[in-house]
Amino acid sequence: MLNRASRRATVHGHEIPLTRKEYDLLALLAQSPGVVIRREQIISEVWRSNWEGTARTLEVHVASLRHKLAVPALIETVRGIGYRLAAPAAPTAPGAPESPRAPGGPVGG
Repeated sequence: MLNRASRRATVHGHEIPLTRKEYDLLALLAQSPGVVIRREQIISEVWRSNWEGTARTLEVHVASLRHKLAVPALIETVRGIGYRLAAPAAPTAPGAPESPRAPGGPVGG
């Protein structure tokens, strides 16, 4: 769960220490779960730049977030395009078969 006022992230009730950029990246992805956000847009909004250098800054930050959140499947890579936050599973009707969901559930659970 993200608390935008305090800029804190929690997973299963435990606060996760994030850097400023990690928090900004997670907050951007969390604005539209399930929607792919292009790499260029992420760099523009999180780093306030259109820099297209060869450094793998974005990939390093994504890897760090996956590690810290302990739910690697929560942030999905869309090859050649960008990233998306796994959409939470829709509730199922009683008696209906369960739909597959991201391991570990949503952030904050």
